[in-house]
Amino acid sequence: MKLFRTLFLVLIFFILPFSSFAKNDALNCDLVALCFEVLPKIHVTLTPEQMMEYAQEGAFETLENLDLKDEIEKEPVKNIIQTAPTYKALCNSLTQIYQNAPTLEKDLQILYETFLSESIQRIDPHAAYHTPSNLKDFLNQMNGDFKGLGIAYHALGENNHGPFHVNYIFPNSSTLERGLQVDDMIIKINDKVCSELTLFEFQKIIQAHSGSLSFRVQRGDQTLEISGILKKELAYPRVHSQFITSNGLVYIQILSFSETLHTELAREMSLLKKELYPSDIRGILLDLRGNGGGSLNAAIETADLFLDQGLVTFTKDRNGNIKELSADHPGELTSAPLIILINNGSASASEVFTGALQDHGRALGVGSLSYGKATVQQLLTLPRNTGTVRITYSFYYLPSGQTPQLNGILPDIEIEQPGLQEMVEKVRNQNPDVIFYEKDYKNALHADPVPRNFEPTYQFRELAKQRLTSVQMREEFSEFEKQDIQLTQAIDLLKILTGQSIELNHFGKAYYYSSPYPRLHITCDLWTPESAKENAFLTEFKFRNENQEIYKTYGFMVGRELTLSLEDTPLQKYVKKMRQGSFFLDITVYQKSKSSGEIRTYTHSTIVHF
Repeated sequence: MKLFRTLFLVLIFFILPFSSFAKNDALNCDLVALCFEVLPKIHVTLTPEQMMEYAQEGAFETLENLDLKDEIEKEPVKNIIQTAPTYKALCNSLTQIYQNAPTLEKDLQILYETFLSESIQRIDPHAAYHTPSNLKDFLNQMNGDFKGLGIAYHALGENNHGPFHVNYIFPNSSTLERGLQVDDMIIKINDKVCSELTLFEFQKIIQAHSGSLSFRVQRGDQTLEISGILKKELAYPRVHSQFITSNGLVYIQILSFSETLHTELAREMSLLKKELYPSDIRGILLDLRGNGGGSLNAAIETADLFLDQGLVTFTKDRNGNIKELSADHPGELTSAPLIILINNGSASASEVFTGALQDHGRALGVGSLSYGKATVQQLLTLPRNTGTVRITYSFYYLPSGQTPQLNGILPDIEIEQPGLQEMVEKVRNQNPDVIFYEKDYKNALHADPVPRNFEPTYQFRELAKQRLTSVQMREEFSEFEKQDIQLTQAIDLLKILTGQSIELNHFGKAYYYSSPYPRLHITCDLWTPESAKENAFLTEFKFRNENQEIYKTYGFMVGRELTLSLEDTPLQKYVKKMRQGSFFLDITVYQKSKSSGEIRTYTHSTIVHF
C-alpha cells in the first residue's frame, strides 16, 4: 500500500541472553537461531512449528538467491534443509553450503540478513527484519523526516504517466522559493519529458538526483521554466486544514498519525478558532483517506481532543492479556458536528481513531470501507547494532469489542468514488496478487471479536443517521466538484447537519504565496476554452479582516488558474505587519454573454492563511 505505515511500540531485547553468542558486531548463526526461538513467545499467534516452517522456506529462498552455478548440487542441500531438526542446524547447513561455494564472495553477514529477512517476512504481512541502515529509513518515514522537494502530486496521463499535477506544497518546501505553485502541471524534469515517465520513474529521478533540479511547468496558457530547485531536509506535515466556508465549517486532512500529531492538530485548531474571530467552529470534516496509520499513542491522544473521556481501544496479546487505552482529559472539540471521511487507504491507527469515535457516537463515518488492519507491531532490537525485528505483538479492538482486523471500518454512509470499482477489477485482472485490503494478503492474521457491554456516550452519530435517512443527495456538480465526489458529498452532508445551504462550488482552495513575489492563487472551473468563446469573465477580489476592507481589485479571467500579483499593494503591507494570520477573501465572477449581454454572477467566500 502506497504511503502505508505500521503501528509500532518499541521493545528492546534483553542483551544478557545474547551476550555469549554475539562475538562481534555482525550477526552470527547462534543469534539467528535464538531469534527464531524467541519470536513464537512474543508474536500474537505464531507457534514454534510455524516458525520452523517459515525458517525452512526462508532457507530455500536464500539458497535460490545464491548463484551456486554447477559447484554444488542443490537437491542434496534442499534435503538437508528439509530435515534440519533445529533452527541452529538449519542455519549451520546454509553456512556450510555458502562457505564451500568456490566462486562466491563470502560475506556471512549478508547471508544471515537474507536468511532472517526471507524467514520473518513469511510470518505475517507486517513482520520484517531491518538492518541498522534500513531501520533508519523506516523510522524517518514513520516520523516524516526525509530529504525531498516538499510537494505532493499525482499523474494525469494514462497508465500512471505524466504530466504531474501539483496538489500541495509544504510550507518549508524549497520549490516555493523558486516560484512553483499548486495546480502547476510539471511537463518536464531536467531533460526528461514527463509524459514518457511513470509516477514511480518521476519519483526515482527526484530521489536519486543530486544538485539542483529544473521543472518545465504549464500554468494555464503559460509555459514556465523553474530551475535551481534543491532537495533539503523536510519535516513532513501531517495536518492540512482550510475553511470550507467562511462561517465556521472546517476541513482537516490528517496524512499520518505521528508522535507529535496531537500537538500539531491542537495548534492548527487553535489557529482556526482564532481566525474565525467572533464566531466559532460549527462543523468539522476530518479526512483520513489514504492515512495508513502510524503511532497508536497518537491515535489515542487525537481521539482525546474529541472525547471528554472513555475507552478508545484495547489490545489483546497471545496470552489473553488486555490493555485498555482511554481518553483521560476533557476534550476541546466535543460539541461541533464531526464527520470522518475514510477509504481503503485508511488503516491501522486511522481505524482505531474512526472506530472509537463511531462507537462513542461522537462522529459519523462516511466514504468507503477501510483497509482492515488491527495488528500492533513492536520493534525488537538485536544486540550490538546487528539489526531490528518488527513483529506483530497483539490485536487491537474497538470499545464495543469488535476488531477492524480483516473487517475494516464500515462507514455509516457509503460514498463511492466513481470508477473506483472498475479500476480495482481491471487491476486485479492484470495482477491477481495486488493488495487493496489487509485481507488480500495470503498470510493475513485472523482475530475474533471480544464480547463486551458498551453504550455510546454521545448521541450525535445516531441523530445524524436519523436526520440523513430521508435526505436526497444532489446529482448536479461543478467540474471542480467532480474531481473528488467523495469529498464533495461529505461536505454536503456536513452542511445539511449544520443547517447551511448547498450550492455548486466552482472554486478550489485559495493560497497566499510570499515568495519569490507576493501573490494569490486559486482555481476556478467557470473558464474553459469553450465557455470563453461565448462569454467574457471579470473577477472582483475583495480582501478584508474582521473589521474592514483591506484591498479590492479587478481582473479579467483567462484560464482555470487565477494568479493575482499582490506586490506593492495594501494587502502585502497588511501581511508584513501581521506576519502570521489570515484574511477573508470574497471573490465575485461576472460572466457576461457576448451575444445577449446577460450577466451571471458567481460568488465565493473563504479564509486564507498566511
